Amino acid sequence: MTNTTNKARALVLAALMVFSVFAGSVAFAGSAAAAAGNGQIAIDQRAIDIGQESDTQTFSFDYEQESGDETITIDVSETLDNGVEITSASVNGEPVEVDNGEITLDASDAQATNDVVLDLDLSDASTDSRVTHVISDSESGEEIEVQYKLFEASDTSFTDGDSGGTIQVGEPVTLVTSDGSEQGIEIFRVDDSNDGDYTPVDTLHTAPGDRITYDTSDLEAGEDYKIAFDGESASSATITLQTRDLGLSAELVDNTVQTDESVEVSAESNDPQGAYTAVLLDSDGDEVDGTEVTGTFTGSGDADIAIDAPETTGNYTVEVTHDDTGVSVETDEVQVEEAGDEDIAVANDSVTDQQGDIAAITVELDETDTGSVVIGDYEDDSYQANISVEDGDDDGEVTVLFNTYLAGMSTGSDYSASDVVSAEGDDDTATLENFDSEQQDLDDLLDSGEYDISVSTSPITEGDASTALNNEDDLSTLILEERSTDEMNLWRASSDTIEEIQDEDAEDQVSAVDDAVSNDGLTETDMVAGSDDGADQLVFQTSASGLEGLLDAAGADGDSVSEQLAAATSSGQVALSIEQTEATTGNNQDPKEVDVTSDSLSVVSDSDENVYYIVFDPSAASFVEDGEFEDGDAYEAELSIADGRLLELDDEDVDGDGLASSSDDYDSVNATFDYEAAEGSFDDPTNVTASENVSIEGETNIAPGSEVNVRIRSGDNTEPRFIETITATVQADGTLEATGFDLSDNAAGDTFTVTGTGTFAAFEEADGNIVESVGTSTPGTDDGTPTTDDGTPTDTATPDDGTPTDTATPDGNGDDSTPTETTTPGFTAVLALIALIGAALVAVRRD
Repeated sequence: MTNTTNKARALVLAALMVFSVFAGSVAFAGSAAAAAGNGQIAIDQRAIDIGQESDTQTFSFDYEQESGDETITIDVSETLDNGVEITSASVNGEPVEVDNGEITLDASDAQATNDVVLDLDLSDASTDSRVTHVISDSESGEEIEVQYKLFEASDTSFTDGDSGGTIQVGEPVTLVTSDGSEQGIEIFRVDDSNDGDYTPVDTLHTAPGDRITYDTSDLEAGEDYKIAFDGESASSATITLQTRDLGLSAELVDNTVQTDESVEVSAESNDPQGAYTAVLLDSDGDEVDGTEVTGTFTGSGDADIAIDAPETTGNYTVEVTHDDTGVSVETDEVQVEEAGDEDIAVANDSVTDQQGDIAAITVELDETDTGSVVIGDYEDDSYQANISVEDGDDDGEVTVLFNTYLAGMSTGSDYSASDVVSAEGDDDTATLENFDSEQQDLDDLLDSGEYDISVSTSPITEGDASTALNNEDDLSTLILEERSTDEMNLWRASSDTIEEIQDEDAEDQVSAVDDAVSNDGLTETDMVAGSDDGADQLVFQTSASGLEGLLDAAGADGDSVSEQLAAATSSGQVALSIEQTEATTGNNQDPKEVDVTSDSLSVVSDSDENVYYIVFDPSAASFVEDGEFEDGDAYEAELSIADGRLLELDDEDVDGDGLASSSDDYDSVNATFDYEAAEGSFDDPTNVTASENVSIEGETNIAPGSEVNVRIRSGDNTEPRFIETITATVQADGTLEATGFDLSDNAAGDTFTVTGTGTFAAFEEADGNIVESVGTSTPGTDDGTPTTDDGTPTDTATPDDGTPTDTATPDGNGDDSTPTETTTPGFTAVLALIALIGAALVAVRRD
């Protein structure tokens, strides 16, 4: 909840008119003999705008000396009581002192008309205050009161006779009489101007003076209001105000902060790009020095405001003011507490990785946003990385990414400190401070072994970590293991499955791979199917540690792992080849070799497990020379590490580009796969019944998870005619089933064809028949050949009444004495009747 207050902030010095009309009517009330003297008063400012830093007030009074012994006293104490400081005063041009709120003047020094000038400091003045100067003489004891008021003028003002305008509800409005007189003012809501329907909502008066600042907080947004001065009715008033809602609000982000943090506020208004001022107020409502911040709302009317917390603990609020209108809102209280002790620690007792990888070292910060991380000890390890960290997103931790492939590669390299050390995320920072020192100069890859990780809240100064090491807060260990290139396994998937994996964010792609494996969308294989229209996606699952740093260094900032691998293969640091096997290469021919490019490759990286899923699309591949994938081909895929630094080769075994001079020194893994022409088929013939939920089955050699559109189309003599298509998914065993065809309007004897579409596989068209029940004879299969009767008697079927018949069964030893109970499955009365009819027909033919 916000507490709305309204405070006008004058941005210009208001020029207030002279009240000379009062110059001749106020006199001292002396005795009948006028022994007390008399006087008249004029004042040039009856309303003083405290929005100014300072102002000058001038007034005069007439005085007739009576005895010559009296004194004149000007009591200005109320002015001082309202926070106004009188910096200087003069009477008739002569400086006078203000003593205990009074100016004292000897009658002998008085003139017939006495001019008093007060220079006022208004920086601490109270607003909306009526203030009185009291002038008296000692002889008569009579007093004359001179009133004026302290008020704060608004930037928005209307003078009697103006037409009005649009204001924000809560915006202070200064109303001014046109003739300088004191007048009453009435505010009316316009209910229906055509019918003269107005509702009075407020009554004001300008006295003392000719103006008053009106708080519009109680007006309703979206209404029209009339401002009527003395002598005007609501209908005759010229000023009409149209109100709207500024919608200013301010909410604390946190209700408790510490003295070393910021008080954060989320503010909104209906004035996009409008300027605001925010300030911290103490529990007394006073502004805290040095806390004012200014800014503008965004294009959508939002503002994120941060004010440094004060050093003094306690409860505070934040006041946000819309500059153009002076409308302000105040937040709930925020409690400011004493900041705790600064601390920094490594999240894990040890961090384990392999040579060449990027080690992720997470440090936790408490009561501080900055700290130091030192990896290694130069005296013991001949290597040391001095790193400064900063928690930019205030989540209490920074993850340092330490590229162990580039560590020590400073002298003469094209790399920078930010290539060796960086921070995870966009807001945090990690800076290698001693990149150019001898502590960062190694000839070879950083050795395997253990390295100290020392952290401290003390800073690193000009690359020197001595202070941080002497004030160590925590100690951990970086364990670097030897790297290895282990194995390559082959998987395949549909292009849709691979696309789903690649559409995930990088950090979620490994989980998507696991899901595809569990759902049989990604299956192990030793073959791939394809055609001119497309192919399965082949996945080389390569297990190799220590590649992270090399790939990161090969790519540009922001590159994906796929782009990094493409850069590394282009530079020759990593070699990926796909070449036809000798066994499937024709006589007197060279084996076909795939031109492996980034167009046919993409990568999903599981850095935690040191596994790279390299996706190869055969349909997007080209060959080094003319060639194409053909049915019956076999290929060997091989990934080789050729980078001399990662292989830790001696200088004589490395060429000028830093690569191994001989392929014998490569670290390689490989796997072999066959290429098959993509094809599929359905049962031919496919027999189904006339029902609502018919299934069509088939099989194919394309990847599980692929989708095939199964279409059935009625034969020429089938009525009613039909075409239906249902999508089926290829299962792990290569089968597919499309379920849901509605053939309930058709009948046995109708025919159709089955085709597979929407895939790169060539499906054979199959014939289909609608039958009484699956397993019965197929209609229309009589080839017209007559049956020849050779006169040999045929067995006549015997009706089965369902009673089991005891039949002797040989036991293998010639003993048939053990009866076995047998029945004829499914031999019902209907079938028995058919058998009898058949026997009768045979008998007739024999006659």
